[in-house]
Amino acid sequence: MPTEISISFWVNPVNQGSVKFVDELKLDLEKCLSRFKLSATFKNAEEADKSSYTVVTLSESDFNEPETAKQIRSFLSKSNAIAIFIDPIDLHSLKESGSIKPIYFWEKSYETSEILLVRKSTPDMQARYWEKVTDIVQLIEEGQKTATKATQKPNVYISQVYNALQPEWENLMRSIVDLGYDVVPSSLLSNNIDECKQQITELASSAELIVLLIPPMYNPFFTTQHLSLAEHQCNITAQLIQTNATKAKRLIWIPSMYEAVDEENQVFVERIQRDDFHSQRTRVLKSPIEDLKRVCQQALSGQMDIISNDEPDTYLIFDSLNPTVRENIISKAQQQGISIKSNVDGITYRQHIETLAKSKVAAICYTSANETWLRVKTAEILKSKGMDSYKPFQKVVLLKTADGNGTSDSTFTNIVENVDEFITLLKPELQ
Repeated sequence: MPTEISISFWVNPVNQGSVKFVDELKLDLEKCLSRFKLSATFKNAEEADKSSYTVVTLSESDFNEPETAKQIRSFLSKSNAIAIFIDPIDLHSLKESGSIKPIYFWEKSYETSEILLVRKSTPDMQARYWEKVTDIVQLIEEGQKTATKATQKPNVYISQVYNALQPEWENLMRSIVDLGYDVVPSSLLSNNIDECKQQITELASSAELIVLLIPPMYNPFFTTQHLSLAEHQCNITAQLIQTNATKAKRLIWIPSMYEAVDEENQVFVERIQRDDFHSQRTRVLKSPIEDLKRVCQQALSGQMDIISNDEPDTYLIFDSLNPTVRENIISKAQQQGISIKSNVDGITYRQHIETLAKSKVAAICYTSANETWLRVKTAEILKSKGMDSYKPFQKVVLLKTADGNGTSDSTFTNIVENVDEFITLLKPELQ
């Protein structure tokens, strides 16, 4: 027998677009609820009792009238409230937003800065529409389980990214939920900076993994402090790790499909890659979303230590299989206490690229003229930091005892012709 639940809806009656959206949504929710063995009675928000789930459908224009805005906040304060944003809304319009469970029926294209409405009537958006309808049903289903079961699932903290990377956040959230974890925050973080800090501290302290998504634009969220929500979450979770207030490890994800488009965000991205404050128990990953999901799954299943310490200080790429040349350089480097790996240690191409990605210093030993080989290896160095890590090389060194260019000198931090000078440069910077 399906479990009977009550769902009440609030929609601004003068907003005909919202009214039409809710009428269609009710029909689609019924279809989706039945697959989760749930059966719903739909009511108006004014008729809701304490056990009802209140779905509040919001559009930016709903906040034009103070009395309507007051009514919205009243319904959103209910414990089982779900907010549906059918177009972009300034969260500061909501004032106290800490208990709101949000579902966004719009997305932003960073390529064109276009706002894309997620509607069933738009062919390209039909799949995304049904994903979001299912997200609403899953929120309700989880609420039912929480009400009837005392046991709680372990938590994974995924940083909140209102108005940025929402499709990627939802994609990751669904994969984490499928693994048997709860994703926090489940409600909107407060736009009061002190309240927000307290929320982040409480939720991240108990999480098994912290995943921070870095949007391509800075977007100040706390206007008085001119601080983005992404940076605030980065700072608070770094502080928790510094003070051992959480046992969780952190993944900081920079999406490879977008570049930081404003100067302020470029500075922020550089800081989280280079600042020691952000490096403890943290891995920075620049990749597609599918790679982030894979790393999260492996970390949570125990298949991967995301901050493994077996990474080499320096990776040497030799163009010569002459054992005398190779062993001379490696021996001198090891005498200086430098942790060394090389491309002639019987490794595959994939292992070669992964080792490059993890190394602090990359070095090429170019001892016989072969400009094509040099160009290829230089290209591999340039692309490797997008594989499983995005912490920049401290140095990229070229030992050049052969003629020919083959690459731009700008690729390398140092170019030398003397082996002893080369060895000195292989030492990574102190961390």
